[in-house]
Amino acid sequence: RQAVALDQPLSGPPPLADGVSRCLATGQPVTLRHRLDSTEGDEAVWLESRLHPELETGETPAGVLGIVADVTKDVLAASAVEKREQQLRSVFDNLADPIVVADEQGLVRIVNDAFCSLSGYERSDIVGSAIDTIVPTDFPGTHHDFIEAYRHSGRGRFIGQGPREVALRTRSGDTVPVELAISESRVENEFRFIAAMRDLRERKAAEERQRQLQKMEALGQLTGGIAH
Repeated sequence: RQAVALDQPLSGPPPLADGVSRCLATGQPVTLRHRLDSTEGDEAVWLESRLHPELETGETPAGVLGIVADVTKDVLAASAVEKREQQLRSVFDNLADPIVVADEQGLVRIVNDAFCSLSGYERSDIVGSAIDTIVPTDFPGTHHDFIEAYRHSGRGRFIGQGPREVALRTRSGDTVPVELAISESRVENEFRFIAAMRDLRERKAAEERQRQLQKMEALGQLTGGIAH
């Protein structure tokens, strides 16, 4: 961290020069981050400059006091976290199964693309809404009740109990049969409940076709027996 006194705008780098000019023009403190590229091929350095006007007489600044700190490690660490979050988000969004993440208040925090496709909801429609809005329609009580019970006892009727078949309410008001499994995790000491779903419509349709086929076979056998 280094303090420098400036009595006139700098010739560079441009962000710092602009900041000094703004500080002199407004008489107000200015904080900015800027990248300083090396002329010798070394890695760039990120600096945070806090500029304060020096008021001697009147309201017109006589100069600027700049406190400059090397924040390269902070910037690189934040960039690495952001990149990892983007990678995880990409994986999350490309999962084939619909996923909903709710907080301990029972509010939807994250959904993936598969959920939006299945339910007909846009993210902006559902994020921040109560989980009871969407899943499921056939549980007694509310998800908020289940979550409160789990927070106080560490046990839940449905959380961590394996998949079960429920009805998902879509944006249109229709219901879709899904297999639902709910797990729990913690983010910064707060509960997050992860609901993973699997669309059962194709399985249900296949089961129904199988039942119809078995009925037809049974009817054919009965008809053949009568004919003989």
